[in-house]
Amino acid sequence: MDSKLLDSVFQTFMRSEKQIVYDYWTNAPYEVFFRENKVANQHVDYSSIYYSCQTPIHEGMLLFACGQVYLCLNQQAVENPIYRMSDLARCNATIDIFSNGRELVIPAFAGTLLSPYGSYSGNMISTMSGNIEFLSQLNEQTENIKVGSKFSTMGNSYSVRNLLLDQGVLHIFSQTEQGAPAPTYSLELNLDSEYEKDTTATLTAIPKRIQDGRTDIVQNAVIIWESSNTDIVTIDETGLASFIGAGECEIVAIWREHNLATTGIIKVVAENVKIATITPANGQAVIKQGGRANFNAAFYDDEIADTSIVPVWSFEYPDTRLTGKIEKLANSSGQMIALRAADNATIGAVFNLCVTDASGEYNGLLPIEIAPFM
Repeated sequence: MDSKLLDSVFQTFMRSEKQIVYDYWTNAPYEVFFRENKVANQHVDYSSIYYSCQTPIHEGMLLFACGQVYLCLNQQAVENPIYRMSDLARCNATIDIFSNGRELVIPAFAGTLLSPYGSYSGNMISTMSGNIEFLSQLNEQTENIKVGSKFSTMGNSYSVRNLLLDQGVLHIFSQTEQGAPAPTYSLELNLDSEYEKDTTATLTAIPKRIQDGRTDIVQNAVIIWESSNTDIVTIDETGLASFIGAGECEIVAIWREHNLATTGIIKVVAENVKIATITPANGQAVIKQGGRANFNAAFYDDEIADTSIVPVWSFEYPDTRLTGKIEKLANSSGQMIALRAADNATIGAVFNLCVTDASGEYNGLLPIEIAPFM
């Protein structure tokens, strides 16, 4: 088929059926589309994916798709320059090796879907002695598995008897061991009850492994962070949270290797801002020479008015010609002050009317000008 036509057909399917799969270890995203393959008289159904030749998917690779982990069993031989095809088997087990505070959790397929001996029965290799075969990816993590390594999976303990790499797929031949019961896991989320808006904090979650009465902290656990409302809290892959809006928000920490989640609720509060305002009763910040004027105070705590506060008034005289020439009248009451300017107050001069409360938490100021009487 002409390569241009082949590319056109491939791109048409990709546009209409594209899905994203992720490299299990690096979380790198890849564009693919799926086809389900059912082989008659087989115990295992598997899926196929199609992807561009430039996509670095390869046999033996672990991929995360649709909430599941899959093992890439093969890759189509180079038959065209446009796309490749691979068969996938959904992983049904995890190999758990723990040593010196570090845990190696490897998704695997337990069975013989792709046997080095040519068997495609899908039956699990399991004898009366408990031998079993696991298939997984060979990489820098699984290279830590050696003959004699001990691990837990599917409620049992195993030891590795042999290893074989066949067409990019790692085969781990293991035997059931008498030993400690399978471990259990917990994830403890550390949160303060409140955080201030426009601040940041690094959130932490403690992954714990419990086995045979002993609790260990897993030092290399991969934690995925999520925020239920990114208008209130955003959080990156390291747990660094930015508190950008006031309100309550749910934070979720997920222990990726065990798909274990824990949730906490935090409250983000805005800085407690207290202000006082002064408003002229007649709308003009002036007093006529020899005249009178009223001014009203208002007190706000985070934009909520508090009418119970008794104002404390004072004057400032940037223009010293007005010193002593502004008088507070006896009919001042509540949050209103009545002022009188002296008959000889300098026209055009300005003084500041100041207001606070008894504790000094609220403060307001209004410049007032002396105007001609007529």
